[in-house]
Amino acid sequence: MHKGWRELLKQKFKKPSAFLSLGLRMGASNLELSVLKKVSGHPKWMLQHTLPRFEWQKELKRYIQQNGLGNCPCHVSLSSNQYQLLQIDKPAVGADEITQALKWQVKDLLLSQDDVVLEYFDIPAQMAGAEKINVVAVERAPLLALIQELDDAGLAVASVTIEELALCELPIKAEGAVMTLYQRGGGEMIMSIVKNGVLYFSRRLKGYENLSQLSEEELAMGSIDALSIELQRSLDYFESQLRQAPVKDILLILPEGNVTQIAAMLNNNISANVALYELELPCSPETQFASRDSISLGAALIQLQQVA
Repeated sequence: MHKGWRELLKQKFKKPSAFLSLGLRMGASNLELSVLKKVSGHPKWMLQHTLPRFEWQKELKRYIQQNGLGNCPCHVSLSSNQYQLLQIDKPAVGADEITQALKWQVKDLLLSQDDVVLEYFDIPAQMAGAEKINVVAVERAPLLALIQELDDAGLAVASVTIEELALCELPIKAEGAVMTLYQRGGGEMIMSIVKNGVLYFSRRLKGYENLSQLSEEELAMGSIDALSIELQRSLDYFESQLRQAPVKDILLILPEGNVTQIAAMLNNNISANVALYELELPCSPETQFASRDSISLGAALIQLQQVA
């Protein structure tokens, strides 16, 4: 999806940055940053930081200057309130005409009738007889303004992505497809099935916003059973309808607190093995992984595709 923003992201790169990349999640209340650097030929997570949304432009520019991050390649992940993700029938036109055809096909499905930027990405496995694609719609004016503000802060915007795709960049050591369950405190859950870094299936699960705050007794009163049913249905759909090998592992990227209890209780209900996600990436002492860092870190790791 990233190359679809090229015309919006043309830049004159000046002196190369000493850092590999900066991943940025544009949240509703704050911004989260993750900075990578190549050390002995491998990416290392060097810095993490959170900025309040209020006057973030000034704070970001100051942070960039203080840490020598000028002209660092920046990969931005929009938050869910900044884009609309749709799944529609793939237009029966040539590859170079799809984007243009999408404008008419999604017109009545968009929440906003303002001028939008459309991009799409393919679905690797589909139901028999189906040929669908995922379409992302972003309002053009706010997107252009964001890119300009990041440029003014001293960053070199390299790509714009969405949360579902940023999560796919997190390193996972597993054979075959893996289900991930991601949540920031108080937010919706994103359930994804990923295989070799490619998104096969994704859903947002509502009604579990307070799951991390529940006691073990409260979890046992129905929340875990309901979540188990949701996850098992998605596993069954992936195997039977998409005709894929069974998912063996489910990795939880959830807020700290009761996540260990959640994993244990889900393990009793679901056919796949449920475990906590462990980050397999060299890290500096200044960084400590938590679920809130997943999007910005995944965004930063997009740079590895562009330098490969």
